[in-house]
Amino acid sequence: MAIGIWRNFRLVIIDSMIFFIGFFFAIFIHRSTSISDLFSIYSVVQFVLWLSVSALFMKYSSSHRSGITRMAWILILCNSIILALGTYGIKMIIPDRHPANRFFLYAVFFITLLEFLFYSFFQSYLALRKTSLWETDEGVIAANDAGWPVSDIYTKPAEEDVPTINSGHVITSEMRSLIIQEIGESAYKRLAVYLEFYINPLLVVSTTTTFNIQSQPQASYGTIVNFAHINGIRYLNKFFETVNAKLLVKGLFLGRAEVYSTRKRRILRYYPFGINYLVYSFDYLLNRVFPKLPFTKQIYFFITKGRERVLSRTETLGRLYSCGYEIVEEIEIDDILYFVGRKIRKPYFDNNPTYGVLIKLNRVGKDGRIIGIYKLRTMHPYSEYLQPYIYTMNKLREGGKIRDDFRVTTIGGLARRFWIDEFPMIINLVKGEVKLVGVRPLSKHFFELYTPELREKRIKYRPGLIPPYYADMPKTLDEVMDSEMRYLEAYEKNPIRTDFYYFRKALYQIIVKQARSH
Repeated sequence: MAIGIWRNFRLVIIDSMIFFIGFFFAIFIHRSTSISDLFSIYSVVQFVLWLSVSALFMKYSSSHRSGITRMAWILILCNSIILALGTYGIKMIIPDRHPANRFFLYAVFFITLLEFLFYSFFQSYLALRKTSLWETDEGVIAANDAGWPVSDIYTKPAEEDVPTINSGHVITSEMRSLIIQEIGESAYKRLAVYLEFYINPLLVVSTTTTFNIQSQPQASYGTIVNFAHINGIRYLNKFFETVNAKLLVKGLFLGRAEVYSTRKRRILRYYPFGINYLVYSFDYLLNRVFPKLPFTKQIYFFITKGRERVLSRTETLGRLYSCGYEIVEEIEIDDILYFVGRKIRKPYFDNNPTYGVLIKLNRVGKDGRIIGIYKLRTMHPYSEYLQPYIYTMNKLREGGKIRDDFRVTTIGGLARRFWIDEFPMIINLVKGEVKLVGVRPLSKHFFELYTPELREKRIKYRPGLIPPYYADMPKTLDEVMDSEMRYLEAYEKNPIRTDFYYFRKALYQIIVKQARSH
Protein backbone atom coordinates (compact mmCIF):
# COMPACT_ATOMS: atom_id res chain seq x y z
CA MET A 1 0.00 0.00 0.00
CA ALA A 2 2.78 2.41 0.94
CA ILE A 3 4.53 1.65 -2.36
CA GLY A 4 1.32 2.38 -4.28
CA ILE A 5 0.81 5.71 -2.50
CA TRP A 6 4.44 6.69 -3.11
CA ARG A 7 4.10 5.78 -6.79
CA ASN A 8 0.92 7.86 -7.11
CA PHE A 9 2.61 10.81 -5.40
CA ARG A 10 5.51 10.58 -7.85
CA LEU A 11 3.07 10.55 -10.76
CA VAL A 12 1.41 13.72 -9.44
CA ILE A 13 4.82 15.43 -9.22
CA ILE A 14 5.83 14.34 -12.71
CA ASP A 15 2.46 15.32 -14.18
CA SER A 16 2.80 18.74 -12.54
CA MET A 17 6.17 19.18 -14.20
CA ILE A 18 4.67 18.14 -17.53
CA PHE A 19 1.87 20.67 -17.04
CA PHE A 20 4.22 23.63 -16.63
CA ILE A 21 6.53 22.47 -19.42
CA GLY A 22 3.51 22.30 -21.72
CA PHE A 23 2.46 25.81 -20.73
CA PHE A 24 5.92 27.19 -21.42
CA PHE A 25 5.90 25.50 -24.83
CA ALA A 26 2.52 27.12 -25.56
CA ILE A 27 3.87 30.56 -24.60
CA PHE A 28 6.87 30.06 -26.87
CA ILE A 29 4.70 29.02 -29.83
CA HIS A 30 2.02 31.68 -29.30
CA ARG A 31 4.51 34.56 -28.87
CA SER A 32 2.10 37.03 -27.30
CA THR A 33 2.93 39.33 -24.38
CA SER A 34 -0.68 39.40 -23.26
CA ILE A 35 -0.59 35.64 -22.94
CA SER A 36 2.31 35.90 -20.52
CA ASP A 37 0.10 38.00 -18.26
CA LEU A 38 -2.70 35.50 -18.64
CA PHE A 39 -0.33 32.65 -17.75
CA SER A 40 0.78 34.37 -14.56
CA ILE A 41 -2.81 35.10 -13.50
CA TYR A 42 -4.60 31.90 -14.39
CA SER A 43 -1.88 29.26 -14.34
CA VAL A 44 -2.60 28.36 -10.72
CA VAL A 45 -6.33 28.05 -11.43
CA GLN A 46 -5.71 25.90 -14.50
CA PHE A 47 -3.20 23.81 -12.58
CA VAL A 48 -5.70 23.07 -9.82
CA LEU A 49 -8.30 22.20 -12.48
CA TRP A 50 -5.81 19.88 -14.16
CA LEU A 51 -4.92 17.98 -11.00
CA SER A 52 -8.54 17.76 -9.84
CA VAL A 53 -9.89 16.25 -13.06
CA SER A 54 -6.87 13.94 -13.37
CA ALA A 55 -7.31 12.66 -9.82
CA LEU A 56 -11.09 12.29 -10.29
CA PHE A 57 -10.66 9.99 -13.29
CA MET A 58 -7.83 8.02 -11.62
CA LYS A 59 -5.06 9.07 -13.97
CA TYR A 60 -2.57 8.60 -11.12
CA SER A 61 -3.61 5.06 -10.22
CA SER A 62 -1.43 3.51 -12.91
CA SER A 63 -0.19 -0.06 -12.44
CA HIS A 64 1.16 -2.87 -14.61
CA ARG A 65 -2.43 -4.15 -14.97
CA SER A 66 -3.71 -0.84 -16.38
CA GLY A 67 -2.26 -1.33 -19.85
CA ILE A 68 -1.23 1.35 -22.30
CA THR A 69 -4.56 1.34 -24.13
CA ARG A 70 -6.55 2.02 -20.94
CA MET A 71 -4.17 4.81 -19.97
CA ALA A 72 -4.54 6.35 -23.44
CA TRP A 73 -8.32 6.52 -23.07
CA ILE A 74 -7.99 8.00 -19.59
CA LEU A 75 -5.65 10.71 -20.91
CA ILE A 76 -7.97 11.53 -23.80
CA LEU A 77 -11.00 11.70 -21.47
CA CYS A 78 -9.30 13.81 -18.79
CA ASN A 79 -7.66 16.26 -21.15
CA SER A 80 -10.81 16.69 -23.26
CA ILE A 81 -12.77 17.61 -20.12
CA ILE A 82 -10.00 19.96 -18.99
CA LEU A 83 -9.92 21.63 -22.42
CA ALA A 84 -13.69 22.09 -22.44
CA LEU A 85 -13.82 23.48 -18.88
CA GLY A 86 -10.79 25.72 -19.41
CA THR A 87 -12.08 27.16 -22.68
CA TYR A 88 -15.53 27.77 -21.19
CA GLY A 89 -13.99 29.45 -18.13
CA ILE A 90 -11.92 31.80 -20.29
CA LYS A 91 -14.98 32.77 -22.33
CA MET A 92 -16.99 33.47 -19.16
CA ILE A 93 -14.27 35.54 -17.43
CA ILE A 94 -12.70 37.36 -20.38
CA PRO A 95 -14.95 37.01 -23.45
CA ASP A 96 -12.94 39.61 -25.42
CA ARG A 97 -9.66 37.67 -25.08
CA HIS A 98 -9.95 35.30 -28.09
CA PRO A 99 -6.16 34.62 -28.23
CA ALA A 100 -6.47 33.09 -24.78
CA ASN A 101 -8.57 30.22 -26.14
CA ARG A 102 -6.01 29.46 -28.81
CA PHE A 103 -3.22 29.62 -26.24
CA PHE A 104 -5.02 27.18 -23.94
CA LEU A 105 -5.56 24.81 -26.88
CA TYR A 106 -1.81 24.89 -27.57
CA ALA A 107 -1.07 24.23 -23.90
CA VAL A 108 -3.40 21.23 -23.66
CA PHE A 109 -2.02 19.82 -26.92
CA PHE A 110 1.59 19.98 -25.74
CA ILE A 111 0.76 18.62 -22.30
CA THR A 112 -1.22 15.74 -23.82
CA LEU A 113 1.62 14.88 -26.19
CA LEU A 114 4.16 14.85 -23.34
CA GLU A 115 1.82 12.76 -21.19
CA PHE A 116 1.35 10.20 -23.97
CA LEU A 117 5.11 9.84 -24.27
CA PHE A 118 5.65 9.60 -20.51
CA TYR A 119 2.81 7.16 -19.76
CA SER A 120 3.75 4.93 -22.71
CA PHE A 121 7.24 4.74 -21.24
CA PHE A 122 5.96 4.31 -17.68
CA GLN A 123 3.42 1.56 -18.50
CA SER A 124 6.06 -0.30 -20.48
CA TYR A 125 8.37 -0.07 -17.49
CA LEU A 126 5.71 -1.41 -15.10
CA ALA A 127 4.96 -4.29 -17.45
CA LEU A 128 8.64 -5.13 -17.90
CA ARG A 129 9.17 -5.19 -14.14
CA LYS A 130 6.76 -8.14 -14.05
CA THR A 131 8.67 -10.01 -16.76
CA SER A 132 10.70 -12.87 -15.33
CA LEU A 133 14.31 -13.24 -16.40
CA TRP A 134 15.44 -16.63 -17.59
CA GLU A 135 18.11 -18.68 -15.98
CA THR A 136 21.49 -18.69 -17.71
CA ASP A 137 21.75 -21.69 -20.04
CA GLU A 138 24.20 -22.38 -22.85
CA GLY A 139 21.45 -23.86 -24.98
CA VAL A 140 19.26 -20.74 -24.93
CA ILE A 141 21.72 -17.94 -25.70
CA ALA A 142 19.37 -16.24 -28.15
CA ALA A 143 16.47 -16.42 -25.71
CA ASN A 144 18.57 -15.01 -22.90
CA ASP A 145 19.49 -12.06 -25.11
CA ALA A 146 15.85 -11.41 -25.86
CA GLY A 147 14.67 -10.90 -22.28
CA TRP A 148 11.24 -12.46 -22.83
CA PRO A 149 9.53 -15.11 -20.66
CA VAL A 150 10.10 -18.75 -21.53
CA SER A 151 7.62 -21.47 -20.62
CA ASP A 152 9.41 -24.42 -22.24
CA ILE A 153 13.17 -24.71 -22.81
CA TYR A 154 14.30 -27.49 -25.08
CA THR A 155 16.96 -29.89 -23.84
CA LYS A 156 19.24 -31.10 -26.62
CA PRO A 157 18.49 -34.79 -27.23
CA ALA A 158 21.10 -37.45 -26.92
CA GLU A 159 22.62 -38.55 -30.24
CA GLU A 160 20.77 -41.87 -30.17
CA ASP A 161 17.44 -40.06 -29.68
CA VAL A 162 17.75 -38.05 -32.91
CA PRO A 163 15.70 -39.77 -35.65
CA THR A 164 17.49 -40.98 -38.75
CA ILE A 165 16.43 -38.83 -41.70
CA ASN A 166 16.47 -40.33 -45.18
CA SER A 167 17.14 -37.95 -48.08
CA GLY A 168 17.28 -38.26 -51.85
CA HIS A 169 13.58 -38.81 -52.56
CA VAL A 170 12.90 -37.24 -55.95
CA ILE A 171 9.60 -35.37 -56.25
CA THR A 172 6.94 -36.73 -58.62
CA SER A 173 6.22 -35.02 -61.94
CA GLU A 174 2.62 -34.38 -60.84
CA MET A 175 3.75 -32.61 -57.68
CA ARG A 176 6.31 -30.61 -59.69
CA SER A 177 3.56 -29.33 -62.02
CA LEU A 178 1.36 -28.30 -59.12
CA ILE A 179 4.19 -26.38 -57.41
CA ILE A 180 5.17 -24.59 -60.64
CA GLN A 181 1.53 -23.62 -61.10
CA GLU A 182 1.54 -22.17 -57.56
CA ILE A 183 4.87 -20.26 -57.48
CA GLY A 184 6.09 -20.09 -61.08
CA GLU A 185 8.86 -21.88 -62.94
CA SER A 186 11.64 -19.41 -62.07
CA ALA A 187 10.93 -19.75 -58.34
CA TYR A 188 10.79 -23.53 -58.67
CA LYS A 189 14.24 -23.64 -60.29
CA ARG A 190 15.73 -21.54 -57.48
CA LEU A 191 14.18 -23.80 -54.83
CA ALA A 192 14.76 -27.09 -56.65
CA VAL A 193 17.52 -28.18 -54.29
CA TYR A 194 14.94 -28.34 -51.46
CA LEU A 195 11.95 -29.50 -53.54
CA GLU A 196 13.52 -32.12 -55.79
CA PHE A 197 15.68 -33.80 -53.12
CA TYR A 198 13.67 -33.34 -49.96
CA ILE A 199 14.06 -34.93 -46.55
CA ASN A 200 11.49 -37.70 -46.34
CA PRO A 201 8.55 -37.72 -45.48
CA LEU A 202 7.35 -34.61 -47.39
CA LEU A 203 4.27 -32.42 -46.80
CA VAL A 204 3.39 -29.68 -49.31
CA VAL A 205 0.51 -27.31 -48.48
CA SER A 206 -0.70 -23.79 -49.16
CA THR A 207 -2.53 -22.78 -46.01
CA THR A 208 -2.86 -19.99 -43.44
CA THR A 209 -4.47 -22.08 -40.70
CA THR A 210 -2.89 -24.31 -38.08
CA PHE A 211 -5.77 -26.78 -38.49
CA ASN A 212 -4.49 -27.90 -41.89
CA ILE A 213 -1.12 -28.72 -40.30
CA GLN A 214 -2.42 -30.33 -37.11
CA SER A 215 -4.93 -32.51 -38.98
CA GLN A 216 -2.28 -34.27 -41.06
CA PRO A 217 -2.50 -38.03 -40.37
CA GLN A 218 1.25 -38.59 -40.14
CA ALA A 219 2.89 -37.89 -36.78
CA SER A 220 6.01 -36.21 -38.15
CA TYR A 221 7.64 -35.07 -41.39
CA GLY A 222 11.17 -34.51 -42.62
CA THR A 223 10.16 -31.55 -44.83
CA ILE A 224 7.14 -29.26 -44.63
CA VAL A 225 6.57 -26.76 -47.45
CA ASN A 226 3.92 -24.05 -47.18
CA PHE A 227 3.40 -21.79 -50.22
CA ALA A 228 0.78 -19.51 -48.66
CA HIS A 229 2.25 -16.13 -47.68
CA ILE A 230 2.77 -16.04 -43.92
CA ASN A 231 1.46 -12.44 -44.02
CA GLY A 232 -2.04 -13.91 -44.09
CA ILE A 233 -1.62 -15.98 -40.92
CA ARG A 234 -3.38 -14.40 -37.93
CA TYR A 235 -1.45 -16.18 -35.14
CA LEU A 236 1.90 -16.55 -36.82
CA ASN A 237 3.95 -17.89 -33.91
CA LYS A 238 1.28 -20.50 -33.22
CA PHE A 239 1.51 -21.61 -36.83
CA PHE A 240 5.31 -21.89 -36.68
CA GLU A 241 5.03 -23.81 -33.42
CA THR A 242 2.54 -26.24 -34.97
CA VAL A 243 4.86 -26.88 -37.91
CA ASN A 244 7.70 -27.39 -35.42
CA ALA A 245 5.68 -30.07 -33.62
CA LYS A 246 5.11 -31.92 -36.90
CA LEU A 247 8.78 -31.84 -37.94
CA LEU A 248 11.48 -34.34 -37.10
CA VAL A 249 14.57 -32.93 -35.40
CA LYS A 250 16.74 -31.38 -38.16
CA GLY A 251 13.73 -31.39 -40.48
CA LEU A 252 13.23 -28.48 -42.90
CA PHE A 253 10.44 -25.89 -43.11
CA LEU A 254 10.17 -23.90 -46.35
CA GLY A 255 7.85 -20.91 -46.54
CA ARG A 256 7.50 -17.46 -48.06
CA ALA A 257 6.60 -13.93 -47.05
CA GLU A 258 6.31 -10.44 -48.44
CA VAL A 259 8.65 -8.38 -46.27
CA TYR A 260 8.48 -4.63 -46.13
CA SER A 261 11.70 -3.91 -48.03
CA THR A 262 10.41 -5.80 -51.09
CA ARG A 263 6.90 -4.39 -50.64
CA LYS A 264 8.30 -0.87 -50.75
CA ARG A 265 10.11 -1.58 -54.02
CA ARG A 266 6.95 -3.08 -55.52
CA ILE A 267 4.80 -0.08 -54.58
CA LEU A 268 7.33 2.47 -55.85
CA ARG A 269 7.76 0.58 -59.12
CA TYR A 270 4.04 -0.02 -59.75
CA TYR A 271 2.66 3.54 -59.35
CA PRO A 272 3.71 6.66 -61.31
CA PHE A 273 6.38 8.88 -59.77
CA GLY A 274 4.92 11.25 -57.17
CA ILE A 275 1.85 9.11 -56.59
CA ASN A 276 4.01 6.13 -55.65
CA TYR A 277 5.54 7.88 -52.64
CA LEU A 278 2.09 9.07 -51.53
CA VAL A 279 0.77 5.49 -51.69
CA TYR A 280 3.88 4.19 -49.94
CA SER A 281 3.53 6.72 -47.08
CA PHE A 282 -0.12 5.77 -46.56
CA ASP A 283 0.72 2.06 -46.74
CA TYR A 284 3.55 2.48 -44.21
CA LEU A 285 1.28 4.34 -41.79
CA LEU A 286 -1.55 1.82 -42.12
CA ASN A 287 0.39 -1.44 -42.14
CA ARG A 288 3.57 -0.68 -40.19
CA VAL A 289 2.75 2.07 -37.70
CA PHE A 290 -0.86 1.32 -36.74
CA PRO A 291 -0.29 -2.37 -35.81
CA LYS A 292 2.53 -1.34 -33.44
CA LEU A 293 0.89 1.56 -31.57
CA PRO A 294 -1.07 0.49 -28.47
CA PHE A 295 -3.85 2.97 -29.31
CA THR A 296 -4.46 1.76 -32.89
CA LYS A 297 -3.37 -1.88 -32.65
CA GLN A 298 -6.75 -3.17 -31.47
CA ILE A 299 -8.61 -1.25 -34.18
CA TYR A 300 -6.21 -2.54 -36.85
CA PHE A 301 -6.59 -6.18 -35.83
CA PHE A 302 -10.36 -5.81 -35.42
CA ILE A 303 -10.68 -4.62 -39.02
CA THR A 304 -8.05 -6.81 -40.70
CA LYS A 305 -8.20 -9.82 -38.35
CA GLY A 306 -4.41 -9.77 -38.56
CA ARG A 307 -4.40 -11.02 -42.15
CA GLU A 308 -2.17 -9.59 -44.86
CA ARG A 309 -0.10 -7.71 -42.29
CA VAL A 310 3.31 -6.48 -43.37
CA LEU A 311 6.37 -7.95 -41.68
CA SER A 312 9.97 -6.85 -41.74
CA ARG A 313 12.67 -9.31 -42.75
CA THR A 314 14.00 -9.11 -39.19
CA GLU A 315 10.68 -9.96 -37.58
CA THR A 316 10.08 -12.84 -39.98
CA LEU A 317 13.42 -14.49 -39.28
CA GLY A 318 13.31 -13.61 -35.57
CA ARG A 319 9.94 -15.31 -35.17
CA LEU A 320 11.34 -18.42 -36.83
CA TYR A 321 14.30 -18.49 -34.43
CA SER A 322 12.04 -18.00 -31.42
CA CYS A 323 9.88 -20.90 -32.62
CA GLY A 324 12.75 -23.37 -32.75
CA TYR A 325 14.36 -23.02 -36.18
CA GLU A 326 17.73 -21.93 -37.47
CA ILE A 327 17.87 -20.19 -40.84
CA VAL A 328 19.40 -22.39 -43.55
CA GLU A 329 18.87 -19.98 -46.44
CA GLU A 330 17.03 -16.85 -47.55
CA ILE A 331 16.14 -16.50 -51.25
CA GLU A 332 14.47 -13.41 -52.75
CA ILE A 333 12.44 -14.21 -55.87
CA ASP A 334 10.12 -11.73 -57.64
CA ASP A 335 9.85 -9.48 -54.56
CA ILE A 336 9.00 -12.44 -52.31
CA LEU A 337 11.30 -13.72 -49.55
CA TYR A 338 11.53 -17.51 -49.43
CA PHE A 339 13.06 -18.91 -46.25
CA VAL A 340 14.31 -22.36 -45.29
CA GLY A 341 14.44 -23.15 -41.59
CA ARG A 342 15.81 -26.22 -39.86
CA LYS A 343 14.23 -27.46 -36.63
CA ILE A 344 16.86 -27.44 -33.89
CA ARG A 345 14.74 -27.38 -30.73
CA LYS A 346 11.27 -26.85 -29.34
CA PRO A 347 9.84 -23.28 -29.43
CA TYR A 348 10.46 -20.82 -26.61
CA PHE A 349 6.72 -20.14 -26.44
CA ASP A 350 7.05 -16.39 -26.07
CA ASN A 351 3.72 -15.43 -24.49
CA ASN A 352 4.35 -11.71 -24.19
CA PRO A 353 6.39 -10.29 -27.10
CA THR A 354 7.09 -6.61 -26.71
CA TYR A 355 6.46 -4.09 -29.46
CA GLY A 356 6.72 -1.13 -27.11
CA VAL A 357 9.22 1.68 -27.14
CA LEU A 358 10.79 0.46 -23.88
CA ILE A 359 12.42 -2.97 -23.79
CA LYS A 360 14.37 -4.98 -21.22
CA LEU A 361 17.32 -7.06 -22.39
CA ASN A 362 19.12 -9.75 -20.46
CA ARG A 363 22.73 -8.80 -19.82
CA VAL A 364 25.57 -10.28 -17.75
CA GLY A 365 26.05 -8.26 -14.54
CA LYS A 366 28.15 -8.50 -11.43
CA ASP A 367 28.96 -12.04 -10.24
CA GLY A 368 27.68 -13.35 -13.59
CA ARG A 369 24.09 -12.65 -12.58
CA ILE A 370 21.71 -11.94 -15.46
CA ILE A 371 20.16 -8.46 -15.08
CA GLY A 372 17.49 -6.73 -17.15
CA ILE A 373 18.91 -3.63 -18.87
CA TYR A 374 16.31 -1.07 -19.92
CA LYS A 375 16.69 0.54 -23.33
CA LEU A 376 14.59 2.28 -25.96
CA ARG A 377 13.78 0.01 -28.88
CA THR A 378 16.05 0.65 -31.87
CA MET A 379 15.51 -2.67 -33.65
CA HIS A 380 12.60 -4.46 -35.25
CA PRO A 381 10.62 -6.83 -32.98
CA TYR A 382 12.19 -10.27 -32.42
CA SER A 383 15.64 -8.86 -33.31
CA GLU A 384 17.25 -10.24 -30.16
CA TYR A 385 16.72 -13.84 -31.29
CA LEU A 386 18.82 -13.18 -34.41
CA GLN A 387 21.99 -12.10 -32.65
CA PRO A 388 23.94 -15.38 -33.12
CA TYR A 389 22.65 -15.65 -36.72
CA ILE A 390 23.65 -12.16 -37.82
CA TYR A 391 26.98 -12.40 -36.01
CA THR A 392 27.78 -15.57 -37.97
CA MET A 393 26.78 -13.84 -41.21
CA ASN A 394 28.36 -10.40 -40.81
CA LYS A 395 30.92 -10.65 -37.97
CA LEU A 396 32.01 -7.45 -36.22
CA ARG A 397 32.97 -3.99 -37.48
CA GLU A 398 35.00 -1.23 -35.85
CA GLY A 399 34.10 -0.67 -32.21
CA GLY A 400 33.06 -4.27 -31.62
CA LYS A 401 29.51 -3.93 -33.02
CA ILE A 402 27.93 -6.20 -35.65
CA ARG A 403 28.65 -5.12 -39.23
CA ASP A 404 25.69 -4.17 -41.50
CA ASP A 405 23.12 -4.94 -38.83
CA PHE A 406 19.83 -5.00 -40.75
CA ARG A 407 17.89 -5.38 -37.50
CA VAL A 408 18.36 -1.68 -36.64
CA THR A 409 15.60 0.64 -37.87
CA THR A 410 16.33 4.01 -39.50
CA ILE A 411 15.09 5.94 -36.47
CA GLY A 412 16.86 3.46 -34.20
CA GLY A 413 20.18 4.12 -35.91
CA LEU A 414 19.79 7.85 -35.25
CA ALA A 415 18.85 7.22 -31.61
CA ARG A 416 21.91 5.01 -31.15
CA ARG A 417 24.23 7.59 -32.65
CA PHE A 418 23.31 10.11 -29.96
CA TRP A 419 22.82 7.58 -27.08
CA ILE A 420 19.10 8.32 -26.86
CA ASP A 421 18.38 4.59 -26.67
CA GLU A 422 20.46 4.30 -23.48
CA PHE A 423 18.61 6.92 -21.44
CA PRO A 424 16.37 4.30 -19.72
CA MET A 425 19.51 2.71 -18.22
CA ILE A 426 19.15 5.43 -15.59
CA ILE A 427 16.56 3.04 -14.11
CA ASN A 428 19.31 0.43 -13.68
CA LEU A 429 21.60 3.11 -12.22
CA VAL A 430 18.98 4.00 -9.59
CA LYS A 431 18.43 0.30 -8.82
CA GLY A 432 22.17 -0.13 -8.26
CA GLU A 433 22.61 -2.71 -11.03
CA VAL A 434 25.03 -0.49 -12.97
CA LYS A 435 27.34 2.39 -12.10
CA LEU A 436 28.09 5.62 -13.96
CA VAL A 437 31.43 4.48 -15.45
CA GLY A 438 32.21 0.85 -16.21
CA VAL A 439 32.42 -1.85 -18.85
CA ARG A 440 29.45 -2.12 -21.15
CA PRO A 441 26.79 -4.67 -20.05
CA LEU A 442 26.99 -7.52 -22.57
CA SER A 443 24.56 -10.13 -23.80
CA LYS A 444 25.38 -13.76 -23.10
CA HIS A 445 26.38 -14.24 -26.73
CA PHE A 446 28.87 -11.35 -26.79
CA PHE A 447 30.12 -12.20 -23.30
CA GLU A 448 31.17 -15.65 -24.58
CA LEU A 449 33.30 -13.98 -27.30
CA TYR A 450 35.61 -12.49 -24.65
CA THR A 451 38.68 -14.24 -23.24
CA PRO A 452 38.19 -16.30 -20.06
CA GLU A 453 40.52 -13.95 -18.15
CA LEU A 454 38.54 -10.86 -19.11
CA ARG A 455 35.22 -12.58 -18.42
CA GLU A 456 36.37 -13.49 -14.93
CA LYS A 457 37.55 -9.94 -14.23
CA ARG A 458 34.40 -8.37 -15.72
CA ILE A 459 31.96 -10.09 -13.39
CA LYS A 460 33.78 -8.85 -10.29
CA TYR A 461 32.27 -5.38 -10.77
CA ARG A 462 29.05 -3.77 -11.88
CA PRO A 463 28.85 -2.72 -15.56
CA GLY A 464 28.52 0.99 -16.34
CA LEU A 465 26.61 3.58 -18.33
CA ILE A 466 29.78 5.16 -19.76
CA PRO A 467 32.19 2.48 -21.03
CA PRO A 468 36.00 2.81 -21.27
CA TYR A 469 35.51 2.65 -25.05
CA TYR A 470 35.43 6.47 -25.16
CA ALA A 471 38.84 6.82 -23.57
CA ASP A 472 40.68 4.74 -26.20
CA MET A 473 38.19 4.57 -29.14
CA PRO A 474 39.18 0.96 -30.05
CA LYS A 475 38.29 -0.36 -33.51
CA THR A 476 38.51 -4.16 -33.31
CA LEU A 477 37.18 -6.66 -30.78
CA ASP A 478 40.74 -7.36 -29.59
CA GLU A 479 41.31 -3.63 -29.04
CA VAL A 480 37.99 -3.38 -27.19
CA MET A 481 39.05 -6.21 -24.87
CA ASP A 482 42.48 -4.62 -24.30
CA SER A 483 40.78 -1.30 -23.47
CA GLU A 484 38.43 -2.93 -20.96
CA MET A 485 41.25 -4.92 -19.36
CA ARG A 486 43.30 -1.73 -18.82
CA TYR A 487 40.28 -0.06 -17.22
CA LEU A 488 39.53 -3.01 -14.92
CA GLU A 489 43.13 -3.34 -13.80
CA ALA A 490 43.29 0.39 -13.02
CA TYR A 491 39.90 0.19 -11.26
CA GLU A 492 41.17 -2.60 -8.99
CA LYS A 493 43.97 -0.34 -7.74
CA ASN A 494 42.04 2.94 -7.37
CA PRO A 495 38.31 2.85 -8.17
CA ILE A 496 37.44 6.52 -7.57
CA ARG A 497 40.41 8.00 -9.41
CA THR A 498 39.98 5.59 -12.34
CA ASP A 499 36.27 6.33 -12.83
CA PHE A 500 36.89 10.08 -12.59
CA TYR A 501 39.69 9.86 -15.19
CA TYR A 502 37.56 7.83 -17.63
CA PHE A 503 34.52 10.07 -17.09
CA ARG A 504 36.58 13.16 -17.87
CA LYS A 505 38.16 11.49 -20.93
CA ALA A 506 34.73 10.40 -22.21
CA LEU A 507 33.35 13.95 -21.92
CA TYR A 508 36.35 15.26 -23.85
CA GLN A 509 35.91 12.70 -26.62
CA ILE A 510 32.18 13.35 -26.89
CA ILE A 511 32.13 17.17 -26.62
CA VAL A 512 35.44 18.19 -28.19
CA LYS A 513 36.16 15.35 -30.65
CA GLN A 514 32.47 14.71 -31.44
CA ALA A 515 32.71 10.99 -30.72
CA ARG A 516 29.43 9.20 -31.35
CA SER A 517 27.93 5.87 -30.35
CA HIS A 518 27.63 3.32 -33.10
